[in-house]
Amino acid sequence: MFSTESDTSQDTVESHKIAVREYLLAHGEVASKDELRAGTDVPAWYITQIASQDMFYTSLNQNSEYVASKHVVGRRSTHDGFWRPEVDDGVAVFHRKETTKATLKHLAFTRPSGLTAPEARTESIEKRARTGVAMATLPIAEDQMQRAYEEFENGEFKTSLQRFQNTATVLEGVHTIAADVGLEELRSEAEAYMESCENNADEIRDVLAENKKPE
Repeated sequence: MFSTESDTSQDTVESHKIAVREYLLAHGEVASKDELRAGTDVPAWYITQIASQDMFYTSLNQNSEYVASKHVVGRRSTHDGFWRPEVDDGVAVFHRKETTKATLKHLAFTRPSGLTAPEARTESIEKRARTGVAMATLPIAEDQMQRAYEEFENGEFKTSLQRFQNTATVLEGVHTIAADVGLEELRSEAEAYMESCENNADEIRDVLAENKKPE
């Protein structure tokens, strides 16, 4: 008999957490949702919404397909907050800030973590840190753009518009950092992506406005 979302007593949810944690421990601390569905007795509904569980994080890339425990991400992440384990189809990217929105905001608009005050006063270290921020942020922004395109194609116009707008704001931060530290190629790439986001956002606004017109 299949489990359903009605099986949501505290004991049942805790048993699901334990099962997922044990699977991750036995498989290099990271697994895809499909692997969890196939390799555990945890019901599909729990795995689908696993990002809502405070014990687990889902990957920022790969369409949030990969799962790791919050504890492991925190323990294995580098000074900039990222953990990038290798997976079957490339690399899964996790960050201590958990969600894409929180991570992008942190990377683009705050000082990178892990630098002491004396280190931050050293120009060369500061420049390397800011360069790392910009270079780490760009691929996440690219992933967000792809998701926005997919949402647009699926008719999720308002969601797509919001994602394009948010990504354009983040790319503006990347553009500023790249310009400040003299990374011309990265600056140019961020500028092109930012323009693409803005153009797509304008197109979606036109579609929404057209849909509001009376027939």
